[in-house]
Amino acid sequence: TMYDKSVDVFAFGIMMYEIGFLRRIYENMDLITIYDIVTGNDRMQIPTYQECQNSKLSPRSGFYIVSEAVYEEYIKLMRHCWSQIPENRPTFNEIKIRLEEIENIRCGRNF
Repeated sequence: TMYDKSVDVFAFGIMMYEIGFLRRIYENMDLITIYDIVTGNDRMQIPTYQECQNSKLSPRSGFYIVSEAVYEEYIKLMRHCWSQIPENRPTFNEIKIRLEEIENIRCGRNF
């Protein structure tokens, strides 16, 4: 396969997961398992918003302090970055626009 920016977008989605959920996505996995996940249609399980609000989870995710609307848009963007079909992944310009939209929702500037 050829390397292009869609690989960076996929990696950005991985970073979104790690930042949002405060955990390493591939921690304690060997390279073959990681390869199988990335090249297959497997993706990491994403907790629901309600699960993120549970203070008993450890480590607590970064989502316990955001609204459900922010959470849902963030997860939607993250999943879009992980699209199995590289051509379906957003560009970094589209990611920037969507992150700005998420910030507007977070700040109550959703008009």
